[in-house]
This record gives sequence, structure tokens and C-alpha cells, in this order.
Amino acid sequence: MLKYLLPLTIIVIHINSYAAKTCLAADNACYTQVKDIKGNFLFQKLQETQGLKVCEKADDKCFGILNGELTKKAMHSYYIPYKPTEMPWDVESKTIILVHGLSDSPFYMKEIAESMHNKGFNILSVLLAGHGNSTENGPMDLVDIKFKDWQENLIDSVLFSLWVSDSIHFIGFSTGSALITNFLVKHKIKKHKNSVLISPAIELKQAKMLILGSLIYGKDHIVSEPKKFGHGARYLFYPLNAPNQLRLLNKETKKLMKKYKIDSPVLSIFAASEDTFDVASVNTRLKDNVENYISVVLGNPRAAIANPENSLYEDKKFKKNQIKGIENSLVNKDIDFQLLENQYVEHSSPLSGKTAFRGEFESVQEHELVLDIIHEFLINK
Repeated sequence: MLKYLLPLTIIVIHINSYAAKTCLAADNACYTQVKDIKGNFLFQKLQETQGLKVCEKADDKCFGILNGELTKKAMHSYYIPYKPTEMPWDVESKTIILVHGLSDSPFYMKEIAESMHNKGFNILSVLLAGHGNSTENGPMDLVDIKFKDWQENLIDSVLFSLWVSDSIHFIGFSTGSALITNFLVKHKIKKHKNSVLISPAIELKQAKMLILGSLIYGKDHIVSEPKKFGHGARYLFYPLNAPNQLRLLNKETKKLMKKYKIDSPVLSIFAASEDTFDVASVNTRLKDNVENYISVVLGNPRAAIANPENSLYEDKKFKKNQIKGIENSLVNKDIDFQLLENQYVEHSSPLSGKTAFRGEFESVQEHELVLDIIHEFLINK
């Protein structure tokens, strides 16, 4: 049955908890012998498919920053084991799996990784197929990608995390959140505790246009004008196939949600000026399908768009409906909390523009407040 992932169950049975708690150093040899049910060496597979790198700590070296500059070494998945001050067998090994958004990379989740690692979590990023290519034509790697490739990336990361962890948690952004939602509907894992979905793009306002565009222009048609951004840390253009695969992923999720519910706690965090999906409808669908659900909206949907040249939020009808939907959801308590009420918060930056690598037009302040909310949810739910 789709509700249970047999390979995961078998790995939980055959791997002892002591082994999971002793791989606390960035010693690759410690991870190399673990296999999945098909006989694949998990660590080696992650190195081959996602460029997995093990780091001693969440620092510039781990994230590929040299002398304040982003380098090509930033474009990889990373695992950062937490080293407890107590004896390791007395401390629960908790792993957060981070899943980035469409056109982004694991580097884009850097701030969350740093914060949560400092709070006692192992961090395992996921590099989704087609992302992280630092060359000029890197985004075109997404032309032939299928959403099933992204699903496989996540499953491989979960399998590895089960081996090194007593418990696992998910944090996703946008497409990463859609991928996590799909996973949670399909699979039930004993070690999984909870999930944080930031800007969960499980519906797209332009879904019909993606179908039509793919038929007319083809999957390699470039969306937006080509621009450079930090050695592939984030693509600012991509082929039409990329969002179309997200649409197909969401189509599968929606179908599965008619049969299955998510029984683990979920926290959703929405930007008030989301420009790719309708907040109220996405929130309602999650609320109806998650047994233990909390949602937060960041910012004021009526706030002026600080950087309209960087936003798709130009459709006046869509904006009007978005504002009405968010405000009604708050009044009806379908959305539980509103934070940063006087700020403009857009989809492309759910946390902050703290680092120079996040993009010229992204502006969210008081991000530590949001990080604290995420941490409190992870440890209490």
C-alpha cells in the first residue's frame, strides 16, 4: 500500500540505534557501509546524485563561502551532525531534512540550517535533481527532469536520515514543501515526528497556463529573462518543464489526499504576499487533510509591494482575492496566527534577506522570531 514504505520499515528493523548515535564526526568512513533494501550504499548514492558533503559544523566552509564570496563549492547537499556535550548515548539524535524550492539549492536554506543545528539538530539538506549547476546554462538541466526524480532524492535522504537518527523532521520551502506534503500523504514512518511547510506550493495559480504553454512552446521554453545569481545557488530563470513537473506532483498529491490523511503534526508558514498560489485555498486543503495542523501568515497582504519588478503579484484580481481570502481566514481562525503585521513579506523570501546571497529584492525582518516559532514547534509537537 502507498501508505507504508516497505524499504524504510526494513531499514528501521535492521539498523541498531547505537550505530545511529556514534557517527557524530565528519568522518565519511563512518557512513559508507549502510545499504538500502535494494543493496545500494546510501552514503555513496547521495554523494553521486546530490554531491553530499559531511561538515563538522554549520559554518562558511560547509556552505561554500570563501572570504565572504560564494563559490562553486556551495552547490551540493550537506549533512551536519550535531555533537552533544553529553555522552552521545544519552542524547536523542534528531535530524532535520531540508528541502529547497524550485530553482533554488540547499544553500538557500542556509539560515535555517545554521539556526537549527545550533539548537541541537543534525541537518541534512536535499539537492533536488536539475538544481545547483553553476554554469551559465545550468538551469537547462531542468528540461528533462521528472518530479519522480525529486521524489527519489527525498526518499534517499530519508533512508540515510533513518540510519543516523532517533527522530526525523522535515522543513521545506515552496516546491520543497509540496514534495514533503506528497511524501507525507504516501508514507507513514515511525521515526518521523513533524514537518514545517514554508510557502507550501501545493497548488499553482497558473496551472492551466502551464499545460497550455507546454503544448504551445515546449518544455524547454525559458520562463523569464536569463539572469546570473551566485554560481547556481538560485536560478532566476528556468525552462517551462520545471514548474510543469511541480504541477504534476501536486496533481498526484491531490488525488492521494482523497484517500489518505497526514497523521503527523504540520506547521504551515505563508507569506501575506504569496504570488504563486492562493493562500486561503492551500491552507484549507492542508487543514482538511492534516490531523494536527497549525498555520501562520507573515506580513500584511495590503502592504505595498516593495519591489514590484521582482514580483509576479501584478494580477489585480488575484491580489484582491488573495487579500480577501487571507483576511477571512484570519477572522474565521482558519489561519491561527498573523506575525510581522506591518511588513511586506513575499513568497521568494519566507525568512530574511540577511545574507547577500539571497537576492537583491528580498526584505523580511525579524526573522529570528520566525526561526524561534519553527524551533518551538519542532520540539513540542
